[in-house]
Amino acid sequence: MDPAPELHIAALSISAWPWDLRDWRLAARGGLKAELAGLGSRPPVSLTAEAATGTLSATLADGAILWLRLHATSLEAGDRIRTRLADIWVVLPPAPPQDHTEPLVGAAFDLQQVQLPASIRPFGDTIDDLAFGTTVKGAVPAGPLREAVAAWRDSGGTIELDNLQVRWGGLEARATGTLALDQELQPIGGFSGAIEGYDQVMSALVQSGMMRASDAGLARLALTMLAKAGPDGRPQIATSFTIQNGQMFLGPAKLGKAPRLSWE
Repeated sequence: MDPAPELHIAALSISAWPWDLRDWRLAARGGLKAELAGLGSRPPVSLTAEAATGTLSATLADGAILWLRLHATSLEAGDRIRTRLADIWVVLPPAPPQDHTEPLVGAAFDLQQVQLPASIRPFGDTIDDLAFGTTVKGAVPAGPLREAVAAWRDSGGTIELDNLQVRWGGLEARATGTLALDQELQPIGGFSGAIEGYDQVMSALVQSGMMRASDAGLARLALTMLAKAGPDGRPQIATSFTIQNGQMFLGPAKLGKAPRLSWE
């Protein structure tokens, strides 16, 4: 990747039992900082944590699994997002992928008390729990970021969303799916799952100005027809979420424009 990311750790403790050199314990009691320099219109990205602990398990036959627990984490990329506790898993296969069907890297995150840059009504500014697991498939060649990502896309590379769970105020959602990039390197994909509290989603989109009240009324009608009682008795819809042609759709309801990715 160009520019290359940087990792700064004031002091790192690494230990293992003499009879088991496959499993290593890690500790950065003084915290850490990871940085990716800005490029063109893309702002710099900075991740800091007040303290970090974890484990690393690695063998030539099975690859490597890294687990980190970050305390009081802050992510800055133009805006700032904070989280009280973040558990992160990174899984590396024993060999690089030979085609687009083989994994390059897997990652899973469990974030608690995620504080957003601004409050989004009616949910507030703090996501109670956000957990997701992804697998990147296909090789990403070395080189400038835009060219590397384009080559990955052209070879059939995808990001598999193995699992997503969100609990935010009255909203709960679960999903799985696949994400890819179109010819402009913008996201396209399809996901399926279940949502509780979808009426609050419509209210939030209207209040934020992303959706007209008349469109929200039609969306509510369409989604209500799909709703069934969930495990806790609340109305739940089993539906799809898609991104295509720069637009986002929840089932048949158009939600608005998808965020654009900047690779410059």
